Amino acid sequence: ERREGAGGAQLEIARLAEVEGDLVRASEQYELVREQGTGHPAWLEASNRKAQIDRVLALREDIASEEKGDERESNRFLLAEQLLEQIGDTFGALGEYESLERDAAGTEWGAKALYAQAWVFANRLDHPDSAEALFFRLANYYTGTEVDAYARRRLGYPVWKVEIVDPPRVVYVRDKSEGAEPDDIVREYVAPRDVPLPDGATSVEVWARLSIADDGSVEKVRIVKSGGDEFDAAVE
Repeated sequence: ERREGAGGAQLEIARLAEVEGDLVRASEQYELVREQGTGHPAWLEASNRKAQIDRVLALREDIASEEKGDERESNRFLLAEQLLEQIGDTFGALGEYESLERDAAGTEWGAKALYAQAWVFANRLDHPDSAEALFFRLANYYTGTEVDAYARRRLGYPVWKVEIVDPPRVVYVRDKSEGAEPDDIVREYVAPRDVPLPDGATSVEVWARLSIADDGSVEKVRIVKSGGDEFDAAVE
Protein backbone atom coordinates (compact mmCIF):
# COMPACT_ATOMS: atom_id res chain seq x y z
CA GLU A 1 0.00 0.00 0.00
CA ARG A 2 0.83 3.67 -0.41
CA ARG A 3 3.08 2.99 -3.40
CA GLU A 4 2.75 3.83 -7.05
CA GLY A 5 2.28 0.17 -7.97
CA ALA A 6 -0.66 -0.12 -5.58
CA GLY A 7 -2.16 3.00 -7.14
CA GLY A 8 -1.84 1.46 -10.60
CA ALA A 9 -3.50 -1.78 -9.49
CA GLN A 10 -6.35 0.09 -7.80
CA LEU A 11 -6.78 2.17 -10.98
CA GLU A 12 -7.41 -0.99 -13.00
CA ILE A 13 -10.11 -2.02 -10.50
CA ALA A 14 -11.76 1.38 -10.90
CA ARG A 15 -11.60 1.12 -14.70
CA LEU A 16 -13.29 -2.29 -14.61
CA ALA A 17 -16.12 -0.90 -12.47
CA GLU A 18 -16.60 1.87 -15.02
CA VAL A 19 -16.62 -0.58 -17.95
CA GLU A 20 -19.35 -2.53 -16.17
CA GLY A 21 -21.40 0.69 -16.03
CA ASP A 22 -21.39 0.98 -12.24
CA LEU A 23 -20.41 4.64 -11.92
CA VAL A 24 -21.09 4.79 -8.17
CA ARG A 25 -18.63 1.97 -7.50
CA ALA A 26 -16.19 3.42 -10.04
CA SER A 27 -16.18 6.74 -8.18
CA GLU A 28 -15.48 4.91 -4.92
CA GLN A 29 -12.62 2.93 -6.50
CA TYR A 30 -11.07 6.06 -8.05
CA GLU A 31 -11.12 7.63 -4.57
CA LEU A 32 -9.17 4.60 -3.28
CA VAL A 33 -6.56 5.24 -5.99
CA ARG A 34 -6.14 8.75 -4.63
CA GLU A 35 -5.57 7.34 -1.17
CA GLN A 36 -2.54 5.39 -2.43
CA GLY A 37 -0.51 8.59 -2.69
CA THR A 38 -0.32 11.76 -4.75
CA GLY A 39 1.66 12.91 -7.75
CA HIS A 40 1.92 9.67 -9.72
CA PRO A 41 0.09 9.18 -13.08
CA ALA A 42 -2.55 6.86 -11.58
CA TRP A 43 -3.44 9.48 -8.96
CA LEU A 44 -3.81 12.18 -11.64
CA GLU A 45 -6.03 10.02 -13.86
CA ALA A 46 -8.12 8.91 -10.90
CA SER A 47 -8.64 12.51 -9.78
CA ASN A 48 -9.79 13.64 -13.22
CA ARG A 49 -11.97 10.60 -13.80
CA LYS A 50 -13.65 10.84 -10.39
CA ALA A 51 -14.51 14.51 -11.00
CA GLN A 52 -16.14 13.64 -14.34
CA ILE A 53 -18.10 10.72 -12.91
CA ASP A 54 -19.23 12.72 -9.89
CA ARG A 55 -20.58 15.36 -12.27
CA VAL A 56 -22.71 12.69 -13.98
CA LEU A 57 -23.95 11.35 -10.63
CA ALA A 58 -24.82 14.87 -9.44
CA LEU A 59 -26.79 15.58 -12.64
CA ARG A 60 -28.72 12.33 -12.26
CA GLU A 61 -29.56 13.23 -8.67
CA ASP A 62 -30.72 16.73 -9.68
CA ILE A 63 -32.86 15.33 -12.52
CA ALA A 64 -34.54 12.85 -10.20
CA SER A 65 -35.47 15.60 -7.73
CA GLU A 66 -36.66 18.24 -10.22
CA GLU A 67 -40.15 18.75 -11.56
CA LYS A 68 -40.66 18.65 -15.32
CA GLY A 69 -39.56 21.98 -16.80
CA ASP A 70 -36.85 23.82 -18.68
CA GLU A 71 -34.19 23.38 -15.99
CA ARG A 72 -34.79 19.64 -15.77
CA GLU A 73 -34.63 19.26 -19.56
CA SER A 74 -31.44 21.33 -19.61
CA ASN A 75 -29.85 19.02 -17.04
CA ARG A 76 -30.95 15.95 -19.01
CA PHE A 77 -29.24 17.34 -22.09
CA LEU A 78 -26.11 18.17 -20.06
CA LEU A 79 -26.10 14.63 -18.69
CA ALA A 80 -26.08 13.19 -22.22
CA GLU A 81 -23.29 15.61 -23.21
CA GLN A 82 -21.24 14.60 -20.17
CA LEU A 83 -21.66 10.91 -20.94
CA LEU A 84 -20.63 11.46 -24.56
CA GLU A 85 -17.72 13.85 -24.22
CA GLN A 86 -16.28 13.17 -20.77
CA ILE A 87 -17.19 9.60 -19.88
CA GLY A 88 -16.97 8.24 -23.42
CA ASP A 89 -20.22 6.30 -23.10
CA THR A 90 -21.58 6.83 -26.62
CA PHE A 91 -24.51 4.44 -26.34
CA GLY A 92 -25.43 5.71 -22.89
CA ALA A 93 -25.48 9.27 -24.26
CA LEU A 94 -27.55 8.16 -27.24
CA GLY A 95 -30.08 6.60 -24.88
CA GLU A 96 -30.33 9.84 -22.88
CA TYR A 97 -30.81 11.92 -26.04
CA GLU A 98 -33.50 9.53 -27.29
CA SER A 99 -35.35 9.61 -23.97
CA LEU A 100 -35.26 13.42 -23.85
CA GLU A 101 -36.46 13.74 -27.45
CA ARG A 102 -39.37 11.42 -26.72
CA ASP A 103 -40.42 13.18 -23.52
CA ALA A 104 -39.92 16.72 -24.90
CA ALA A 105 -41.36 16.07 -28.37
CA GLY A 106 -42.40 19.23 -30.18
CA THR A 107 -40.25 21.55 -28.03
CA GLU A 108 -36.86 23.20 -28.50
CA TRP A 109 -35.27 20.58 -26.22
CA GLY A 110 -36.82 17.81 -28.29
CA ALA A 111 -35.29 19.34 -31.40
CA LYS A 112 -31.85 19.65 -29.78
CA ALA A 113 -31.97 16.04 -28.57
CA LEU A 114 -32.97 14.81 -32.04
CA TYR A 115 -30.16 16.80 -33.64
CA ALA A 116 -27.68 15.37 -31.11
CA GLN A 117 -28.76 11.82 -31.97
CA ALA A 118 -28.23 12.51 -35.67
CA TRP A 119 -24.80 14.00 -34.93
CA VAL A 120 -23.75 10.95 -32.92
CA PHE A 121 -24.83 8.55 -35.68
CA ALA A 122 -22.96 10.61 -38.28
CA ASN A 123 -19.77 11.39 -36.36
CA ARG A 124 -19.29 8.76 -33.66
CA LEU A 125 -20.97 5.63 -35.00
CA ASP A 126 -20.46 6.12 -38.76
CA HIS A 127 -24.11 5.37 -39.61
CA PRO A 128 -24.92 8.07 -42.20
CA ASP A 129 -28.25 6.52 -43.22
CA SER A 130 -29.54 6.61 -39.64
CA ALA A 131 -28.29 10.19 -39.32
CA GLU A 132 -30.07 11.25 -42.53
CA ALA A 133 -33.35 9.74 -41.31
CA LEU A 134 -33.12 11.72 -38.08
CA PHE A 135 -32.20 14.93 -39.93
CA PHE A 136 -35.27 14.36 -42.12
CA ARG A 137 -37.49 14.14 -39.01
CA LEU A 138 -35.88 17.27 -37.63
CA ALA A 139 -36.42 19.26 -40.84
CA ASN A 140 -40.04 18.20 -41.19
CA TYR A 141 -41.33 18.21 -37.62
CA TYR A 142 -39.30 20.91 -35.88
CA THR A 143 -39.47 23.84 -38.31
CA GLY A 144 -38.53 27.14 -36.70
CA THR A 145 -36.32 25.69 -33.95
CA GLU A 146 -32.69 26.67 -33.48
CA VAL A 147 -31.25 23.53 -35.03
CA ASP A 148 -33.65 22.69 -37.85
CA ALA A 149 -31.92 25.14 -40.25
CA TYR A 150 -28.81 22.95 -40.26
CA ALA A 151 -30.88 19.86 -41.04
CA ARG A 152 -32.73 21.65 -43.84
CA ARG A 153 -29.50 22.87 -45.43
CA ARG A 154 -28.01 19.38 -45.15
CA LEU A 155 -31.04 17.91 -46.96
CA GLY A 156 -31.20 20.68 -49.57
CA TYR A 157 -34.44 22.16 -48.21
CA PRO A 158 -35.14 25.91 -48.09
CA VAL A 159 -34.50 27.50 -44.71
CA TRP A 160 -37.44 29.50 -43.39
CA LYS A 161 -37.03 32.45 -41.11
CA VAL A 162 -39.88 32.92 -38.67
CA GLU A 163 -40.47 36.45 -37.47
CA ILE A 164 -43.14 37.61 -35.05
CA VAL A 165 -44.42 41.06 -36.00
CA ASP A 166 -46.56 43.49 -34.07
CA PRO A 167 -48.89 45.05 -36.66
CA PRO A 168 -50.32 48.54 -36.09
CA ARG A 169 -53.80 48.85 -34.66
CA VAL A 170 -56.50 48.67 -37.32
CA VAL A 171 -59.06 51.52 -37.32
CA TYR A 172 -62.41 51.10 -39.06
CA VAL A 173 -64.42 54.07 -40.36
CA ARG A 174 -67.70 54.48 -42.21
CA ASP A 175 -68.19 56.72 -45.21
CA LYS A 176 -70.91 59.24 -44.23
CA SER A 177 -70.85 61.34 -47.40
CA GLU A 178 -74.36 60.26 -48.39
CA GLY A 179 -75.82 60.91 -44.95
CA ALA A 180 -76.58 57.25 -44.24
CA GLU A 181 -74.49 54.33 -43.19
CA PRO A 182 -73.45 52.27 -46.23
CA ASP A 183 -73.49 48.50 -46.39
CA ASP A 184 -69.70 48.18 -46.70
CA ILE A 185 -67.14 48.98 -44.02
CA VAL A 186 -64.11 50.85 -45.32
CA ARG A 187 -60.80 49.92 -43.75
CA GLU A 188 -58.13 52.54 -43.25
CA TYR A 189 -54.82 51.79 -44.94
CA VAL A 190 -52.50 49.53 -42.96
CA ALA A 191 -49.05 48.67 -44.30
CA PRO A 192 -48.77 44.90 -44.75
CA ARG A 193 -45.78 42.80 -43.85
CA ASP A 194 -42.79 43.72 -46.00
CA VAL A 195 -42.34 41.25 -48.88
CA PRO A 196 -39.72 41.89 -51.61
CA LEU A 197 -41.27 42.68 -54.99
CA PRO A 198 -40.55 40.45 -57.98
CA ASP A 199 -37.84 41.63 -60.35
CA GLY A 200 -39.14 44.41 -62.57
CA ALA A 201 -42.35 44.97 -60.58
CA THR A 202 -43.17 48.23 -58.79
CA SER A 203 -46.33 47.02 -57.08
CA VAL A 204 -48.48 43.93 -56.47
CA GLU A 205 -52.26 44.08 -56.09
CA VAL A 206 -54.20 41.78 -53.78
CA TRP A 207 -57.96 42.02 -53.18
CA ALA A 208 -59.40 40.66 -49.95
CA ARG A 209 -62.93 40.33 -48.58
CA LEU A 210 -63.19 40.79 -44.82
CA SER A 211 -65.85 39.65 -42.40
CA ILE A 212 -66.13 42.24 -39.62
CA ALA A 213 -67.52 41.59 -36.15
CA ASP A 214 -69.75 44.06 -34.29
CA ASP A 215 -66.76 45.35 -32.33
CA GLY A 216 -64.87 46.13 -35.54
CA SER A 217 -62.43 43.20 -35.35
CA VAL A 218 -61.74 41.00 -38.36
CA GLU A 219 -63.40 37.61 -38.12
CA LYS A 220 -62.38 36.20 -41.47
CA VAL A 221 -60.22 37.14 -44.45
CA ARG A 222 -60.78 35.68 -47.91
CA ILE A 223 -58.49 36.49 -50.83
CA VAL A 224 -60.61 37.19 -53.94
CA LYS A 225 -57.77 38.34 -56.21
CA SER A 226 -54.40 36.77 -55.59
CA GLY A 227 -51.08 38.53 -55.96
CA GLY A 228 -49.06 35.38 -55.20
CA ASP A 229 -48.74 33.23 -52.09
CA GLU A 230 -46.29 35.45 -50.24
CA PHE A 231 -48.28 38.62 -50.93
CA ASP A 232 -51.59 36.96 -50.03
CA ALA A 233 -50.06 35.88 -46.72
CA ALA A 234 -48.80 39.42 -46.10
CA VAL A 235 -52.32 40.81 -46.55
CA GLU A 236 -53.88 38.15 -44.33
